[in-house]
Amino acid sequence: MHSTLLPNEGAARLRSLCAMHAALQPRHRKVLHVVLLRGKRQAQQHTALWLDLHAKLKADPKDKALKAKVAQVVSAMSLGLGLGLG
Repeated sequence: MHSTLLPNEGAARLRSLCAMHAALQPRHRKVLHVVLLRGKRQAQQHTALWLDLHAKLKADPKDKALKAKVAQVVSAMSLGLGLGLG
């Protein structure tokens, strides 16, 4: 949503978010909030896992199983962000 529907400039972005929020029914606002928080938590978990795996990979750069796990996490992150790179 942020990269495709909203303008890049800060003030215009804020106006767009406010307009969208005002157009939603109270129940829909709650659902949007829950969905956004779920996405944020998932991104934080993927990032923490990637950082942990990356540190282990620096210690043993030839570990193929670890490289595969890193690739799997990166793929999950890409799909979760809607990039479709995985």
